[in-house]
Amino acid sequence: MAILFAPPRFKATDKSNAPISGAFLQFFQFQTSTPQPIYTDSTLQVPLQNATKADANGLFPEIWLDDSLPPYKVVLSSPDTNNPTLPGAIIWSIQKYNSTFDAATFVDTLFPFIYPQTHAELTAGVTPTNYAYAPDPVADARRYCNLVLDASTDNTSAVSGMWTALANYRGTITIPYGCKFNKSTVYSMMPVGVVLLDESSVNTGQPPGYKNKSIIYYTNDTVSDDAQHGINSAHHPSLRFNNLHTAGTGSASSRFHSILFAAGYRWTNDPIDGMQYLTSLSTRIAPPNYLWRNSWVLNTKAQAAVLSVHWTATTVFANGAVIDTTDGNVWINNGGSGTSASTEPTGTGPTFVDGTVTWTWLYPWNVASTLFFFDEDGYGGIAGATARWGADGVMRKGPSLNVNDSTHDSFIRDDQRAQDFWRITDAAGLRHGGIQSLPYSGAISGATPTLSGSMHTVNNGGATNMTNLVLPGSQTSGYVVLLFTNGNTTVKASGFNLKGNIDVTPVANNIMTFFKEPSISGSWIEISRNF
Repeated sequence: MAILFAPPRFKATDKSNAPISGAFLQFFQFQTSTPQPIYTDSTLQVPLQNATKADANGLFPEIWLDDSLPPYKVVLSSPDTNNPTLPGAIIWSIQKYNSTFDAATFVDTLFPFIYPQTHAELTAGVTPTNYAYAPDPVADARRYCNLVLDASTDNTSAVSGMWTALANYRGTITIPYGCKFNKSTVYSMMPVGVVLLDESSVNTGQPPGYKNKSIIYYTNDTVSDDAQHGINSAHHPSLRFNNLHTAGTGSASSRFHSILFAAGYRWTNDPIDGMQYLTSLSTRIAPPNYLWRNSWVLNTKAQAAVLSVHWTATTVFANGAVIDTTDGNVWINNGGSGTSASTEPTGTGPTFVDGTVTWTWLYPWNVASTLFFFDEDGYGGIAGATARWGADGVMRKGPSLNVNDSTHDSFIRDDQRAQDFWRITDAAGLRHGGIQSLPYSGAISGATPTLSGSMHTVNNGGATNMTNLVLPGSQTSGYVVLLFTNGNTTVKASGFNLKGNIDVTPVANNIMTFFKEPSISGSWIEISRNF
C-alpha cells in the first residue's frame, strides 16, 4: 500500500509566508540519521532523490512514502549559504511522521508540547518516558516508566528504576490501580523528595473475595525532611467521615467511622493496626432509641506489633522471640534458643513443641477488644479483662479504677503500693482494701472542745466533764477517734449517746470512737471503746 505525503505539493515558506527558493526536504528513519527512501508515484517504483529540492517558488514535487517502513523523520532546511545545492540550516523537523493517523504518532508528536518537561523535571535532570501523562499537580508514574496494570505482573523493577531516575526530584507521584510490586522494596527506594499517592491497592492484603480500594500517602522521610498534610481555612477547617450505610453490612448499619493507628506492614501486606478510634451506634440502647458511642479499640497489642516476626521453618529463634502465625496467633519462646522444625504452630496452646523450640501461646493477633467507650448521654465504661483507668500520668504509679471480666471484681487500687482501697467481689461483696490512714490533729481539752481532724488526744489537766464535741466550721456530721492521755476526763451521758447511757471516765491509753449524724441523733453516738 502506498500513501501520499500530504499536501500533494508541499510548499516551503518562511515566517512571513514568503516562499523559500531551493529549500530541501530530507526523510530519515524515525529516531535515526539513516535516510529512508521516498518515491515519485504511488507504485513506489521510481525513487525520488533524498534530499528533495524545491523550485524557485518553494514548491516540492509529489512525494510518496512507503508505509511498510518504520515511521519517517522529516526535516525542512533552507539552502546552504555557501553551497545552495546542499541543505543548510534546519527550519523545522517532525520526529515521527506517517500520514496514516495512529495514536502512537499522535502521542509522540503532540504530547511533548501539551505536557512538556516541568521545572522540577528539568532541575532534577529527568526526561519523561511517556509524555501522554500529565506531570502536574500529581504526576502519573507511567510518565517515567512502563507499567503493566493487570494486578499480577511484577512491576518492582520498573518502579525501582523510576526512583533511580527521580533521585533528585521533588514532587508528587501516583501509582495507578492494579500495579503489582513489592511494597517493602519500592517504599524503601523512594527518593526523599517524592510524595507518593499509592493507589495500586493490590499490594495491600485483601481478604478472600475482596477487591478493596486503598489510597496510601507515603513519604520516605529523613530526620530533617518531614511530610505534612494540612487543611487550612479562614473560617472552619474540617475533616468529615460520612457512612452512607448502603452496603448492607454490620459496619454499615452500625454507622462505623474509624481512625486507625498503625505501625508498619505485616508479612501479609496488611497494615499493623494498633489502636482504633471508633464512632458507631451504641449497643447499650436497642433501636429505635439510638445513641452515638465513641470507643478506643485495641486491634494488635504493642508487643506483637513491635517484636513479632512471621514464623519460618528451620530457623534459629532466640529466647524471648515472639512470632505470629498464619492462623492468626502470637507465641513467645520462653524455653531458650532453639531451631524450628517444618510445621508451623497452630491453635492456642498453651504450648507447642516446634523442633527444639517450645512456644507458649500469648494471644490472638487481632485482639479487637474495646478498652474504653462513652455514649452521647454521658454513660461510659471500661471493658476487657483487667481493664484499668489510671488517674496518674505515669502508668501504674497512681490510683486506678479496675474491672476484671473474668472474676467480676471491681476495685479502686493504689498501683504504686499494689494495695486496694476498695474491692467489690461476688463472694465477699464490698471490702475495705487496707488500714485507713487517720490524720492526727493534736490534743484537745475542755468540756466542749472543737475538733480539727478525725483523730485527737484528750489531755485535761484536771477533772473535767466532757459534754460535747464541736465540729469545725459549718460541718454537721463527722467521725472521730479519741485517745485519752490520763483519767481526768469524764464523758457525760447527758451530752453523748453512750453504751448503757452511763457516764464513763477513761484512763490513760483508753480509746473511744464517736459518730454524729443529725438525721439520726443530735448527740454524738459511741461506736466503740477498747476498755
